[in-house]
Amino acid sequence: MKRKFGFLAGLICLALLCAPAYAEEEKAAKEMDQMVVTATKTETPLRDVAASVDVLDREALELRSQPNGDFIDLLRNIPGMTVARAYAPFPATVRMRGGVGQTVILVNGLPVDFKMSQSIPNEIIDRVEIVRGPTSAIYGANATGGVINIITKTGSENLRAEIRGGGGTSGAYRTSVMTEGREDNVGFAFAGHYGGAAGENVVKNNNNPTIHMINKCKYNKSGAAASGQYDFGRASSVSLFYNYWWGDYMRGRVYYGGEWERNYANIKFNQGFNDMFDMQVNLAYHVDDLLHTYDMGGTNYYTPKQRRYTDYEAIPLDVQFNGRFFEGKNTLAIGYFHNDTSEEQDYRDWNTNQELNLIRYSTETWAVYAQDTWKILDNLILSTGIRYDDWKNYDNYFGNYVNKTPDERTEDNWSPRVGLRYNFNTATSVWANYGQGFNTPTATQLYDDRTAGGNKRIPNPDLQPEKTHSYELGTDHWFGNFANVKLVGFHTYTEDTILSSFTSANTVTNENIGKTKSTGLELNLDFFITPEWSTGGNYTYNTAEVDENPVDRTLEGKVLLYAPEHQFNWDVTYKKPEDVTACLSVRYKGDQHVNATNTKYNALDEQLYMNSSWVLDFKATKTILKDKWILDKADFSFYIDNIFNEKYRTMIYYEDPGTTVYSEIALYFD
Repeated sequence: MKRKFGFLAGLICLALLCAPAYAEEEKAAKEMDQMVVTATKTETPLRDVAASVDVLDREALELRSQPNGDFIDLLRNIPGMTVARAYAPFPATVRMRGGVGQTVILVNGLPVDFKMSQSIPNEIIDRVEIVRGPTSAIYGANATGGVINIITKTGSENLRAEIRGGGGTSGAYRTSVMTEGREDNVGFAFAGHYGGAAGENVVKNNNNPTIHMINKCKYNKSGAAASGQYDFGRASSVSLFYNYWWGDYMRGRVYYGGEWERNYANIKFNQGFNDMFDMQVNLAYHVDDLLHTYDMGGTNYYTPKQRRYTDYEAIPLDVQFNGRFFEGKNTLAIGYFHNDTSEEQDYRDWNTNQELNLIRYSTETWAVYAQDTWKILDNLILSTGIRYDDWKNYDNYFGNYVNKTPDERTEDNWSPRVGLRYNFNTATSVWANYGQGFNTPTATQLYDDRTAGGNKRIPNPDLQPEKTHSYELGTDHWFGNFANVKLVGFHTYTEDTILSSFTSANTVTNENIGKTKSTGLELNLDFFITPEWSTGGNYTYNTAEVDENPVDRTLEGKVLLYAPEHQFNWDVTYKKPEDVTACLSVRYKGDQHVNATNTKYNALDEQLYMNSSWVLDFKATKTILKDKWILDKADFSFYIDNIFNEKYRTMIYYEDPGTTVYSEIALYFD
């Protein structure tokens, strides 16, 4: 392991020492003037935002490897973030600063189920905005850790198209097409993709022999997405987005697999009244139709057991009015939000189709909010916000629960937020913010006592919502245009923390464990050495632990789940436009616990935590044709994910597939 780190350190030092210093013209100003929308719900220059914000633009979306075929893989390199995925066909869950269930995924500003993150093709994404820290004052429940906003394309100025095709380890392959353009006041974009794998994508569960795993998984994933925008003039427009995704998988067993279908439609209307006032209406409809099939489990893989049919529906709506006052120095946004979601899971006997179990529940949320950004001085910006949420869980039916029809459950909460940013000049800024938020228990945490994935679940109808208080203090400094340093300190205090964890008997429990705290810092360094060479990375230190638990004092001081104390990422990048791009990345994650007591081994000496890991990745892209026939250019890409085949886990019972190799040809038409 030391050899691996020494190899990377040598490359970093070589890049720093051998390359002359170079100032990319106005780099600092360009980054700070970048407009973001997620942090304040209105378009705001990054230099005026009092929050931790990262933006993955098209260049960043192409830079690193994505072994699972979706942009979530790129979040592995973002400060303070961990990505957990069982294996390739399944969507990943994302955690910020160790918070479980505290991150909201958005598509064009509206919340979606986390599973949508794997469904939207990279080719249709314009950028991804990531806000770490308290955002409940803007986005409500379960956004106490932050939000990830997927913003889709609305058409480029010139008509262009792409065709891609590639393949690699485990028989993985993927093909895609994309086209976008604009004619007068109409813009459009379309992307379609098809891919899959037929090999050994899941590594055997070496740590826990009593948990039987299958190391093969054949799957297919395909879909299409289309977006468009029509501009009426005077900042008025209507935008449309539709995404269809289909997938299936088979876990190397005759009767263990599934088939998924997801549909998502979004319409957004912007109406400008004059230079001072405008409004936005943002509406989406999301429906999933899923099938999972099961055998008898254990070692009996050749006898069918049951099918599970899942229907999911969500209809989020956001109506927002914006006003600009005092010659544009004050921007006020007030809005109304409503979301109705429902899910039904119907378990049927494989042979007789008899109903074995039925689970059904719905949630409704309505909220009102206000967000104000005020430039008190040209270099002093005050941001304030508040949101009231009313949450209801209703229409419950849990066939195995002691009370099959639990009563409806209601909760409400006020979430305030205040932030202040001071820009000393174009090079140096400091900012601070404070926010409150809350996270509601899910219906399955409250009432679901079925066995799923081989693990028994113990519900807890007495779970209370989490209440959080979060503080951040940050600074950002540019050394000319050669280097950038960002440092953020954070502290989050949570009351009635909800913990869903595995016991030593492999049972999933849900409980409020009292008060918890998370304190840490994020350091980000970037060096722009020459026009071609750059290097940089980040380090996160986070102590996340139980602070107070009157019910069980032995838990006090225990580390929270999935919260590594140390995280480190570093890149060395070479970019020569229209020729070569290469990026070597290292990722480090510290140990992660998966149960409340921090138990590392059970009575059978099986491992119950996830080891620390050092992982090295590499991706290179070479332009092999340019201005040939009808082609603008053709690129060949090659990546190796986990070069040294490090054995590590992001979920306790699933080991990472190891070294993954992939290559791709991309054809561009302009």
